[in-house]
Amino acid sequence: MNPRQRIPAPGQREPLLPAGMLLASHCVAVVVVAVFGGGAVSGVISGHGARIVAPEHMSATLVLLAMNPADPAAAWPNDPRPGPAWLTWLCIVAVATVWCVGISAASDFYTQHVRHRRRNGLASATDLRVVGLDHRAAVDKATREYPQLAANTSPRHRHRWRRRRWMR
Repeated sequence: MNPRQRIPAPGQREPLLPAGMLLASHCVAVVVVAVFGGGAVSGVISGHGARIVAPEHMSATLVLLAMNPADPAAAWPNDPRPGPAWLTWLCIVAVATVWCVGISAASDFYTQHVRHRRRNGLASATDLRVVGLDHRAAVDKATREYPQLAANTSPRHRHRWRRRRWMR
């Protein structure tokens, strides 16, 4: 490694899914959870009982509900059916809202606590391995280029920094 060569930034992690596909999957999840969860909540509130629609009947139920939104109970394949239309739609909106808030809160928690566990300082051995650098060479180079970061790192790095400073 050349003393004038800068250390490359650690590789960025690519998203698992493209943005459009992720948005479409969120929309499908919201519709499925809201319609069937809202129907179940409406059935419980109206005294009919709760039952989740079987997966093989979900697409037909969604089509029938879209064709006749004034009578959601007619779209359900079997008993217990949801309550009146106004209550069912109110429950669908409430379940969709709770679902979206829950997904947003879980995403924020993941972003703050799990995904970004890094702090300012020198790159870890894993980061160096990702970009293909030797750990010792990177530490020596970083202590020369970023003395303020080297002072804030682990005792092992500080020891190397002090030794190098006295060698001048």
